[in-house]
Amino acid sequence: MKTYMLLLPAVLSLASACNKTTFGGTSVATKKVPVAAAELPTDHELQLACKDGVATLPTELTGKAPYHVTIKGNFCDVPTAAIDGAPTVMFMIDVSGSMAQNDPPQDGTCGRLAAAQAILQSQGSANGANLGFVSFADYVESTQAPIPWTAFKSKLDAKTFCDMKGGATNYQAALARVHEMLKSANGPKIIYFISDGLPTRAGENPSNPVTDGLVGSILIETIQKAGLMAASVLRNDFKDLFFYAVYLDGGDGIATAEGDGIIANAKDYLAAITGSPDAVRLVSRAQDLADVIMSFKPALKPATTTGLVPPQIIASAANRRVDLQSVKADGTDPNRVAYVTSPITLDGAVGQTSTTTVTVELTLPDGTKKQQTIDLRFTPKAP
Repeated sequence: MKTYMLLLPAVLSLASACNKTTFGGTSVATKKVPVAAAELPTDHELQLACKDGVATLPTELTGKAPYHVTIKGNFCDVPTAAIDGAPTVMFMIDVSGSMAQNDPPQDGTCGRLAAAQAILQSQGSANGANLGFVSFADYVESTQAPIPWTAFKSKLDAKTFCDMKGGATNYQAALARVHEMLKSANGPKIIYFISDGLPTRAGENPSNPVTDGLVGSILIETIQKAGLMAASVLRNDFKDLFFYAVYLDGGDGIATAEGDGIIANAKDYLAAITGSPDAVRLVSRAQDLADVIMSFKPALKPATTTGLVPPQIIASAANRRVDLQSVKADGTDPNRVAYVTSPITLDGAVGQTSTTTVTVELTLPDGTKKQQTIDLRFTPKAP
């Protein structure tokens, strides 16, 4: 077996104007590239397809030796441009007990997950967004600090977004946690809040009760005011904030409790939470959450895109060397790096199959690596 190495060392550095957080935070795991049999094109070029981070390459080759093969490949999910002013998106997801009835998991998904996936698709690749989430019930249940959209894709799963922890609904705790998580975020901030109930609990954790001894309308009023106060602090501290809420209500949006200090209508209460009635939507079916959440149109300023310094390539394997003819940003996708090898010579005895392993490795500025391994199985034909 022959082994070649194509090395892209730590040279994908950012220009001085780049947003290092956006690019440098990308975590790319080393992956083995699967291979599949196919006929060699007559021009001896093998095209390495790239889809969702997985590349596939033809590997069963036949022809007259010596045989010269050029590989055209690319690395997925490797930003080739840094985006200044990229938005930070936070999802606030209600996982209280009532969601078991209003948005239960079905076939591995739910309305809340579909809504988050829709936003990722629109804000991720288009605007280079960083995304995170807070799920809540009695208190905050789970969190993900904002990370680049390419990494956040793996966090979109039913376990998190379709969860049902049971218990009450605590707006205050969730809003306070989001406030804390947004402090380090640059650029505009977008919150998508999804719930099926008005708040029924307050306090940021069990050791910080704010409603002990309260009952009836006084209890509900206190809980609502706690949520409103947390939302007010959030809006006042972040002037570049777009705050949207979707209420899954079955069509009525009416709270069960009544009292002089209580906002009984969900749309009115959420308008006070977000700061605008135009930032609130009511939806009666969970399957409509994705369409409804996409109706919000944050007026984002165009992000500034700054190109990255092209890689310098060193290609070597033991005493053999494979040069790369080109390495550049893929013109069809701003988050891919495309490369073309110089011809690789395959040889051997007629009728006997040998395997030549070619490894292409890309190193990111933070030291993480992304690797592709291609096994070329070559069977020489008689002259």
